[in-house]
Amino acid sequence: MSTSITGNHIPVETSVGLAPAHGQVQITQSVTLVSGTSQLLNFVESLNKSKIDFIQTIYADNSQNSSPLVVVCNLTQQTLTWPPFSQGYIGCMVPREASFFTVTSSNSVTVNMHFMAMMVPYAIWYPAGNSGAATGVSFDGSTTITAGGTAQNLFGGVTPNKYGIYNPHATQDLWVSDSTTAAPNAAGSIRVPANGGWYETPSWYVPLGAVSIYGAVTGQPVTARRS
Repeated sequence: MSTSITGNHIPVETSVGLAPAHGQVQITQSVTLVSGTSQLLNFVESLNKSKIDFIQTIYADNSQNSSPLVVVCNLTQQTLTWPPFSQGYIGCMVPREASFFTVTSSNSVTVNMHFMAMMVPYAIWYPAGNSGAATGVSFDGSTTITAGGTAQNLFGGVTPNKYGIYNPHATQDLWVSDSTTAAPNAAGSIRVPANGGWYETPSWYVPLGAVSIYGAVTGQPVTARRS
């Protein structure tokens, strides 16, 4: 099956691979985000004053943020994502004359960013002391249901990088969600069956927020791990 692409196709000149006339310069920007809002960064004035020729790479320090940092290059709609607790360089594809970027995260956080005129190879890493986001480091979030029939957060309300929930109770199911308040048979909630049932986030999945869990019985055990 094929899809026919119709409409006006207007080429957009981008800066990828070009040598900057004013040298390999960068603009450093501290971006403060409030949960549920975004920041629009406009570099047109810097381009017009020849402070920087174009932007080819973005560095972001997202190491203190338990949620992904997302940057959209507005005209090309390229989306760049830094995982929770990470730092790194990601190349961007933006028009030479109009560099607008929308920066968002689900947390309230201040992120240090560098918008660079040169190309830097893609690299994402997890610095030491980053609450367990480093590869191979996991934390135990096991607990019990504090009040049966009332949802509660796991992992102290921290948004994990990855997580797993395991249900040791012989007869009572658990319900889990990282997008809403967990509830039985509710949209956004995942059932973890009784007597050894389990749920683990897929390898491609990035949790949307804090992990909410619901159990019907006070004192019901919950086995949980996160990275």
